[in-house]
Amino acid sequence: LLFESGADAWCDVVITAAAPQELRKRRAFERSGMTEEKFSRFIKRQMSDDELAAKADYVIPTDQGLDFTKAQLDAIVKL
Repeated sequence: LLFESGADAWCDVVITAAAPQELRKRRAFERSGMTEEKFSRFIKRQMSDDELAAKADYVIPTDQGLDFTKAQLDAIVKL
């Protein structure tokens, strides 16, 4: 919602986390209360991955394990 609301204008840098939709779906269903209908509505309301990546300053993939994700974030913060 950062970009949709225009709040990105208040940010010096925007970092987004990205994962394939199937992985996002699996993670969402691991949380209680998620249904196919809720997930579908959630995805439809979101900006596409391509749009998000084009607007963000950095994209961190989150499908390669937590250690990799943390290392990517650490590298960006140190810039």
